[in-house]
Amino acid sequence: MKFTVNLSEFAKVLNKILPAIPRKSTLPVLEHFQFILNGNNLDLIATDQDIILKATSQVNGTEDGSVLVPAKKLSDIVKALDNVGELEFSVDQSNLEISLKSEAGTYDMKGLDSDEYLRLPELFDTEKPDINHIKENDDVKIAILKAQDIQKLAGNALFAVSADEFRPAMTGVFLQFKGDLAYAVSTDSFRLVRVVAKAGEHKFPEDFNVIIPANSAEILKKVEGDVILSSISNFKNLTNLRFDFDNIVFITKIINEKFPPYESVVPKNNNLILTASRNDLLKKIKRVSIFTSSISHQIKLSLYSDHLIVSGEDEDAGNKGMETLACDFTGEEMTIGFNVKYLEEAITHLDQIEGDDNFYMFISDPTKPVLLSAIDKLNDSIMLVMPTRLIA
Repeated sequence: MKFTVNLSEFAKVLNKILPAIPRKSTLPVLEHFQFILNGNNLDLIATDQDIILKATSQVNGTEDGSVLVPAKKLSDIVKALDNVGELEFSVDQSNLEISLKSEAGTYDMKGLDSDEYLRLPELFDTEKPDINHIKENDDVKIAILKAQDIQKLAGNALFAVSADEFRPAMTGVFLQFKGDLAYAVSTDSFRLVRVVAKAGEHKFPEDFNVIIPANSAEILKKVEGDVILSSISNFKNLTNLRFDFDNIVFITKIINEKFPPYESVVPKNNNLILTASRNDLLKKIKRVSIFTSSISHQIKLSLYSDHLIVSGEDEDAGNKGMETLACDFTGEEMTIGFNVKYLEEAITHLDQIEGDDNFYMFISDPTKPVLLSAIDKLNDSIMLVMPTRLIA
């Protein structure tokens, strides 16, 4: 096996599949990339058994073959070479010695036999769907998402995922497809977010729901091209999702649990509306949070018709912070307490409307869930935060 590749392009490809390499594994093969060279096409594969990433790169191939390459060592040397010049990669198939040659020097490492790698039927027994022949009754569910939409769905929902291993359904992002709309939902019981994307030329499946793990959403929020999503089933049981984008195939196991009926906790009568500058409020929250209790993490918003007061304190340490911000509030004077992290993250992840810095909070009562929005009315996108009990 032998090929030459531009170091800068090679580094980019390695970085795309590196997230599938486990930090430590009881299976040594999983700490390796699988390289398969066929002509000038190099397939690079990585998996931790829960996710699979495959990238295809164009190289100058001179001898076909395959090998398992130590992932961390290869990534480290490519990074240390500063993406300058070309890299010659060759393998002695008799002893699996890997040789790397660059302008800076030569490096040797030991590879493993490619036959030792996992079979990965989810990857090799499935194909990229033909989007020109999508049938509604197909067993395989297919959805086409623009890059900015999958980035928004995965990225804006990720922050509210639960870390509670005893509630596995809430440790991932719930994807709902309903024809014209796609939703991404997450909750940890203290906050809830639902992000929405609209279908383009190709409609989404009419009724398709699935939960993907948080680390899979982390990968999807960084995609750079439009995505074709397709379902993978085993004996008619949904087991995986496949995402094809650019030169990448990404396959993830799903969380086979039932997501909680989140619609039932979304309030319907939050008629009191707070309007304020989003950026100014975030800055004030961040400054005042420095003085809040490290135990309660509580920050208070005292709301008046034309201004609000952001305050926080730590009585034990004698710390206190308070700032005032102009606003419009349609209700009677009230004070609401929040976990400062939850409030700040929710405001930060609201869809930003270009040229509009307004932030809206919809309230019914200081003890009931509030809804946040970047527009002056509630729509399919939901950002919900639970208030905390006020500490005197």
